[in-house]
Amino acid sequence: LVVSGTGEKVEQVMKEMKALKWIHGIFAGLDHMKSPTFDNCGDERDIVVTNAKGVFSSSLAEWCLGAAWYWSKDIVRLNKNKEEKNYDRYSVGELRGKTMGIIGYGDIGRSVAKLAKAYGMKVVAHRRRPELSQEDPLVDKVYGNDDIKKVMGVSDFLVVAAALTPETEGMLGRE
Repeated sequence: LVVSGTGEKVEQVMKEMKALKWIHGIFAGLDHMKSPTFDNCGDERDIVVTNAKGVFSSSLAEWCLGAAWYWSKDIVRLNKNKEEKNYDRYSVGELRGKTMGIIGYGDIGRSVAKLAKAYGMKVVAHRRRPELSQEDPLVDKVYGNDDIKKVMGVSDFLVVAAALTPETEGMLGRE
């Protein structure tokens, strides 16, 4: 079963497919498929569950850098000026020299870092096990779970690419 639906839909299908052996989610995360039947499928029915980690990392990284570029160049003002036929000159920022913060330095986070470095940005990252990226040439500094505030404090732009798990849900809040 290849899945892109919600937990409710997956649960319905799982109940009907008694001989189901394998569920593949077409996204990196599987949180959108959660349901009581899905959550217990490994224990009760011995169903293998896989995901599509890495499939969208490049396009998500491009989107993140595109968003950073959009805000840096003040495209909102550019479009407003265009709409009002007001062609005043104004200074725009650049990404070079800015800091890209990445919370969740996995496959998506690393793809973002690669593009950020190409733009001349500094990259600081968070990951549960920072020792895994200490020698990574794409990241200037890696922080662990206790230092998420440090990542946020030095970042001009912030990408949150952490997997949605019970441990990460709500890890960023108002504070």
